[in-house]
Amino acid sequence: MARGLYKINNRMERLEADGYYLIHNHPTGTAKASNPDIRVTSILDDKVPGFLGHIIINSGTYALIERASNGDYVIENEI
Repeated sequence: MARGLYKINNRMERLEADGYYLIHNHPTGTAKASNPDIRVTSILDDKVPGFLGHIIINSGTYALIERASNGDYVIENEI
């Protein structure tokens, strides 16, 4: 995991990016966020500056995991 975090930080620095979204597809037939999705979101949010959210896509649907102003994670448009 540490190597992956290093790569993300390094790429953001090279591209002079000030933010990013994590996006991936779910082959399960639904865009419903899983517990591992929420854990990965939390790790990236804590370890890589500029994290804006985690988008899960599948068959024309999506879910967005974001950190709310109170620090909790909110899942929007989950189907």
